[in-house]
Amino acid sequence: MQKRILLGVAVGLASVATAILYHYRWIDLPVPYAYNGDSPGLRQTVILPTLNTPIPAGKNAIWCSSFQLAWNHAKDDVIHAPIKMESADSVLAMLNHTEQQDSDLLPNDYFVMAGQVKNGIVDDIQRKMGERFPGQSIPRFDSYTADDIIAYAYISSEARLSSPLDVQHTPLTFSDPSQHEVQVSSFGVQEHASEAQRRQLYVDYWKNGESVITINAEEGKEIVLACIEPKATLQDTIAAVESRIPSWTLVPRSKYELREEDTVVIPNMHWKILHHFQELEGKRILNTQFHNAKFVTAQQLIDFRIDHTGARVESKSQIGIYGLCDLMQPASSRG
Repeated sequence: MQKRILLGVAVGLASVATAILYHYRWIDLPVPYAYNGDSPGLRQTVILPTLNTPIPAGKNAIWCSSFQLAWNHAKDDVIHAPIKMESADSVLAMLNHTEQQDSDLLPNDYFVMAGQVKNGIVDDIQRKMGERFPGQSIPRFDSYTADDIIAYAYISSEARLSSPLDVQHTPLTFSDPSQHEVQVSSFGVQEHASEAQRRQLYVDYWKNGESVITINAEEGKEIVLACIEPKATLQDTIAAVESRIPSWTLVPRSKYELREEDTVVIPNMHWKILHHFQELEGKRILNTQFHNAKFVTAQQLIDFRIDHTGARVESKSQIGIYGLCDLMQPASSRG
């Protein structure tokens, strides 16, 4: 699949709920968080478990592949079968039968492992994470016993621009579904942009008010930006973007350079969100060999930023399954 940056994180914007204006020069200063907290605090944004999960009408939608990677390895390396669970049929079908795999990401951008505690999975994750991503915090796993299952996935990917783009000091105005206007800080290319800035952007598609633009970053990476009518799912939206680029499968693709008079304005985004997939947590597994097991943790942390310096995503996902649960006692009482 030709979606390496899209498989890192996919974002669909129906509206902008929160914005912080921040004025600075083009030097490498960070954009502050527009949101930093748990997902229940979001009013107009949902975190999706899969790319083909329907997007609620009028909502922003965010998806990151780290949770899918953790699920894949729990299913393939430990359960050895599609996971069956009580009262979660729709999301299970999507998680169990997905196109997203490890190979969709660059090898140096991710880490994922799954196993049982009695087989040393805690030590393996902590040791190999330290080797693969030195300097990053080592995950901790508390209150687990020998028969419990842990799946952990980590993604860290950056597409950095060799020539930072211009910071826009005039706010960009968005309208939400109720036509409430929100002013958002932004960046992009203005008429005075240097040749080095301008030559990083290419127009893949521009028609009927829709556009697809590629930003070339360092190390051969690309950031694909699209302004199109959102579809029922993020998967359908991505497919619509690809369909507007007939030469998507060709490298290099057919592109058009920006003209001197062209202007491109892109909203800043920076948020850090912790999400629990409550449709999974607390549910018992129905697979025969794990009939007493229960999902106690199904969580994902997404830290995403795009600004005048480029884009970066860091994400951690953890699945915790208690292997032997007393049927008369909730697993959450353990520890």
